[in-house]
Parts: sequence; structure tokens; C-alpha cells
Amino acid sequence: MKRPLILSMFCFVFMISKSQMDFSVSGMYSAPLDQFCINDYNEGWGAKFGLGYTFLTDQSWGVEVGGNWLISNNGWRKAALDFGDYTLKNNFYNWQIKGNIVFEQGLFKHYLGVNVGRARYFTTEYLGFNNTQEDGSTYFDDVLYKQRVFQYGAQIGTYIKMNDIVSFDLGMSVLKSPESVKYINFESYSFDGEAINYDEPTSSPFMVTISAGIRINLSELEVSEPSCGNGYSSNSSYNDYDNSGSSCKRSSSSSSRRSSWYSNRSSSSSSSSSSSSSSSSKKSTPKLYKNGKTPVKYE
Repeated sequence: MKRPLILSMFCFVFMISKSQMDFSVSGMYSAPLDQFCINDYNEGWGAKFGLGYTFLTDQSWGVEVGGNWLISNNGWRKAALDFGDYTLKNNFYNWQIKGNIVFEQGLFKHYLGVNVGRARYFTTEYLGFNNTQEDGSTYFDDVLYKQRVFQYGAQIGTYIKMNDIVSFDLGMSVLKSPESVKYINFESYSFDGEAINYDEPTSSPFMVTISAGIRINLSELEVSEPSCGNGYSSNSSYNDYDNSGSSCKRSSSSSSRRSSWYSNRSSSSSSSSSSSSSSSSKKSTPKLYKNGKTPVKYE
């Protein structure tokens, strides 16, 4: 009984609503909450990208559906070693599907909703060498640990209309995951000039984000359609049309010659690359060696 009623309500909203598609980009601040904060996951800065479709009724309310992509760096440290600068970073990104209830009041559109998606928490290491290595490398980078988790949350915010195309987007969200992730506790990080040390706790993500940026109404953008010219129009003569047809034939024949030249070139380059890759595969790949958590050599 409830399911047909919900479907009928959505159909009614769509029939009486005006719709628009929007793209948003914002700067974002994120900070840990509760046990995630106690376990010293760092606050950080990043960006939020969004794409949404809004159905707004004549009564100045409606629904917005779409998706967001959040990316953030949450803590880093750099150590100057004998053979290069060694940097460690905590990062996360989050793909999410969102659904909002939207209320319009003059220049303001307030929204409140929920989100659900997948997030990836990962810690990276980067070593920029002082000198080029024997294999030609100028840097080494790797992922120390990573974890993909299910994540859900809620958001609240407002769109402030600046003109028919651009709005200011100010929002806040809370994100939580029931799964645990591993990261570096940069509060425990130490480097005495020789040795690096830090703790590596495990905890369940619980974050708050604050974002501010712009929202672009894609439905109001005018896109000029390219002229599908075949050389013939109602005002042109038959001879003009015939000449354009011959020019199309000439261009197609020249393009076929170019495509054959590129195919011959690509086949020769692929054969040379395969021979070089087979010879290089015989050489051992250099590795980064560590004394505890401190890189000591690359060979």
C-alpha cells in the first residue's frame, strides 16, 4: 500500500515541477569526530565536485538527486634524508549518491538530505631524490596501506542565487563508516635527523565536512549547434552542392592516406617498443629499503 503511494507522490512532483541540471565545485574542510578524533586522524583540506538534477514545484519546494565526489588530504609530514625528501600523507576520497529536499525562499534554496557511497582511505609515501638514480628515476612513490569502505551520511546547506546561471553553494555534511581503516597518527610523528617513527592506529571513519563554492545551472547555458553542412542549402545552387560533394570526396581520400600512414607508423613503433620492453624486463626493478620506517637506500 505504501509503495504505490510513494510512486504516485513522485509522479505528481515531476508532473508539476520545473527541472534543472547543475554542476558544482567547492573547496572543502574536513575534520574527525568522536573516536576518530580521539585516535588522532587529522583534519584536512580538499575539494568537492557535484552533479545534480533538481525538480522544483510551483510551491517553491522540490527534490534534488545526483552525486558528489569528495577528495581530501588529511595530514602530512616531510623529512629531509641524506638522499632526498621523504613525504608521508593521509588521504581519502568518497563517491556518493545524494538525495535532497529543496526549499526555495527568494534568492535562497535551502537543502537537506542524505548520501550513501564508497570511500577509499589511503596513506602514501613519496621520496624525491637529490640525484638521478642509476635507472633514471628522480622520485619513488607508493601506497603504504589503503582500505575501501562503505560510507553514509547527511548534508545540509543553501544555494544563494547570484544570477540565472551561477549560485553560491555553502554546505555541511556528516560522514560515517562502520568499517575500520589504517592511517598514520601524525601527532605521534617524530624525526630526529636520522630515524622516522610514528604510530599506525586503526579506527572507523566519522567526519564532518564544510564546503563553499559555486554551482552552475547547466540548463540555462546556451549551446550552439554545429552546422551539419553538406554544402547544400535552399539558397545555394546545384553546382555549389556538387562542388562541395567533390571536396568531401577529396578530403576522405586524403584522410584514408593519412590513416594508412599512421597505422604503418604505429605498427613499427609497437614492434620497437615490444623489443625494448623485453630487454628491459631482464633488468631487476629497484626497491626502496628501510631501517624500520626510515628509507635508507634505493637500489
